[in-house]
Amino acid sequence: MEKLDMDARAEPQSLMDTSTITEQTAQPQEPAGHGLLASVAAAAQALLTSANLDQSIRRALEAVGLALDVDRASIFETHLHPQTDETLISGKFEWLREVSSGASSAGLQNSSLPGTLPRWHAALSSGQIIRGLVRDMPPGERAFLEPLGVKSILIVPIVMQERGIGFVTFQDCRSERQWRAEETSILMTMAACLGGAISRLRSDEATRASMRKYRSLFETSRDGIVITTMDGRIEDANRAYLEMLGYSFEEVLKLPYQSLTPMQWSKLDSDIIRDKVLKRGYCDEYEKEYVRRDGSVHPVSVRVWLVRDEQGQPSRMWRIVRDISERKRMEESLRASERQLRIIVDKLPVGVWLTDAQGRIILCNPAGESIWGGRRLSGIEQYGQCAGWWHGTGRRIQPHEWAPLRALTRGEVYVNEIIDIETPEGVRKTISHSAIPVRDDAGGIVGIVVINEDISERQRAEQRLRDSEERHRRITQALSDYVYTVWVKDGRAVSTEHGAACEAVTGYTRDDFSSNPYLWLRMVLEEDRPAVIELGRRILAGEPTAPLDHRIIRKDGRIRWVRNTPVPHRDARGALLYYDGVIQDITERHEAQDRMRQSQEMLRLVLDNIPQRVFWKGRDFRYMGCNRAFLRDAGLRAFKDVVGKDDFELSWKETAPVYRADDKFVMEHDQPKVDYEEPQHKPDGGVMWLRSNKLPLHDKDGKVIAVLGTYEDITQRKQAEESLRFTQFAVDNCTIPAFWIDCEGRLTYVNDAACRSLGYSAQELLGLRAWEVGLGLEEKNWQGFWKDVCLRRSVVLEGCGRAKDGRVFPVEVAYSFLEHGGKQRCFAVVQDITERKRGEEAQGS
Repeated sequence: MEKLDMDARAEPQSLMDTSTITEQTAQPQEPAGHGLLASVAAAAQALLTSANLDQSIRRALEAVGLALDVDRASIFETHLHPQTDETLISGKFEWLREVSSGASSAGLQNSSLPGTLPRWHAALSSGQIIRGLVRDMPPGERAFLEPLGVKSILIVPIVMQERGIGFVTFQDCRSERQWRAEETSILMTMAACLGGAISRLRSDEATRASMRKYRSLFETSRDGIVITTMDGRIEDANRAYLEMLGYSFEEVLKLPYQSLTPMQWSKLDSDIIRDKVLKRGYCDEYEKEYVRRDGSVHPVSVRVWLVRDEQGQPSRMWRIVRDISERKRMEESLRASERQLRIIVDKLPVGVWLTDAQGRIILCNPAGESIWGGRRLSGIEQYGQCAGWWHGTGRRIQPHEWAPLRALTRGEVYVNEIIDIETPEGVRKTISHSAIPVRDDAGGIVGIVVINEDISERQRAEQRLRDSEERHRRITQALSDYVYTVWVKDGRAVSTEHGAACEAVTGYTRDDFSSNPYLWLRMVLEEDRPAVIELGRRILAGEPTAPLDHRIIRKDGRIRWVRNTPVPHRDARGALLYYDGVIQDITERHEAQDRMRQSQEMLRLVLDNIPQRVFWKGRDFRYMGCNRAFLRDAGLRAFKDVVGKDDFELSWKETAPVYRADDKFVMEHDQPKVDYEEPQHKPDGGVMWLRSNKLPLHDKDGKVIAVLGTYEDITQRKQAEESLRFTQFAVDNCTIPAFWIDCEGRLTYVNDAACRSLGYSAQELLGLRAWEVGLGLEEKNWQGFWKDVCLRRSVVLEGCGRAKDGRVFPVEVAYSFLEHGGKQRCFAVVQDITERKRGEEAQGS
């Protein structure tokens, strides 16, 4: 009788390229481990490169399940309970053989792993696999498995960067199966690939949610925003702009921007673009009129910013318009031959290395050599010659610390270690480095598989994204406005989080709100509470809402007017998940009936791990095969719709001559054409940008028989890069004077508005002390002020600003203390209060 078996620590890995996964099972019977290995290899490639990760995971599960001849294969994801940090499991994917009589385990959601299956929790947490017969298992585990009809089970942990994120189970409901060591070793690889795919799936979902959030903020701007090309063609406009003019989005895209301006304003528009926008990149706010859809004339104020392309040439203009009448693969088909599989491995975009039991390298694909700059070591004793550092710490990797050496000597699996390397030419790269022991049936190590992926560009993109988000966060915290989030469950508000700037507006801290859930409602003036309660009811009911102006009583007893702008966020079915709200102090605006100027930023995010499309053509330039991502780009459903056709018969027939010329060059000259960008027409008439590679394919005699092509969709990355440039531009050109001040009072950053208000250039201001230009400070009081702002985190002062020409004017300065990366800074936002002082003097007299 076989008892439950827990193998030694087993962590995941990633593998190689593949074609359509489920076709693997239709091939002739092969040796026991070969068919499973090929299916896992196919699944790995699909998970590495497919655009549709959800579909790829399901197909991978089906392919391995069929190859393994089991009745059920399931993937469970682990996550922590939000309050107790207890490990929970939820069924995410499941494949069932049609003849299986067992019930489904997919319904298991948010169940406690240590509470339900404690032995599983302990084993999987330490990276161990679990296998055995159900009848030999403890009562609690039998109670879980026997209703599902399981007789034998194999459970493999899914680990990503040394952290367990779930596990995959393979269940035999027909026999009491004895699981072989070769099977478990191969399935460990499968789990590694699933870990990468699940992580990518989580990342993609977070990215899409973030993009929806920022797009929603763009759409809820009270000011109209319109983006045009230099010849006046409208590319985008928000809801406020469309409502202002009375046009639909589709209608306004067909109109030239100039047609919206009455004749008498055309010369003013042209002069401002020529004399100000094209010369200095922006213009001050000016007034003009628009012609609405119904023919009426509508007064507006406009601010214009110029956006330049990578060559520094003007490419488009952003206009902020305010209404002053009232004031936005590799599911590849793998053919059954080992020779074809090796060809595909050689063309993989990730590096694959294979060693023998002594660490001698016996296989390396071109991508692997390319990543390491052509370096190809012969044995384990040379690993120490490689220059490498641990990413994040910069510590040099010692010879005994390299993952292949550790995997060979310790028999452990190391997956997706992020390291920095230097090629013999001195090129620094960031790579994902994995090393997995290959074992025989007796458990002995017969070699090591090493997987490398160059993620330098991904790391740079992620850093740009983090920098952009950090800048957005710091600016948000420095402003007097603040953001709160209300989390919703079953149509009811369950919790609220207030942003760090809440104290500046309300006088109450985040801790005050956390300790008293009803504080927000209680500080609303009594006669305004019904309107606030009604706003919450409308949001939860899914009814349309608009910003609400109402009064609050601050902690210090002062009554202030605020504007509460809700932004709902829904899931794919339209159910409300949570809503953000922006609380803005509009007291001065409300009392003086003078609308404060606002500007809105929109960040465009870069999609990571863009999947490749793969295709191959014969010497007659007709397609011999492709992957499913390529099919989707072509607007087709089945491989038979592509095979036998050429580019002139597909949706990109306009660029077919260019593709034909590239194919002819590669096959006739036996030379690859790699890493170049080109456009491609989509079936719907749109255009996508590609990063393409084309390589010659040879037969066993070295004769070119076909061309292999791969490409990635980089359209969104291009858009994201442009968005990042605009974000920097928008901060530098904000209309509100802003300063960064260090602990010694030196000005370390000033924006254009600060230079204009004081009459200095940026070079002149940088290095001056804050008290030299006023800002409500004196040199003798600096040390006391710095201690105060460090303690209180934000301070508002009134004082005098001193311009270069000697002009002195009253200012109100909002200081916010920030600490980042070990550096302490004070962010100051300055408001000229001359007009307010005059009003106060007039009222006093």
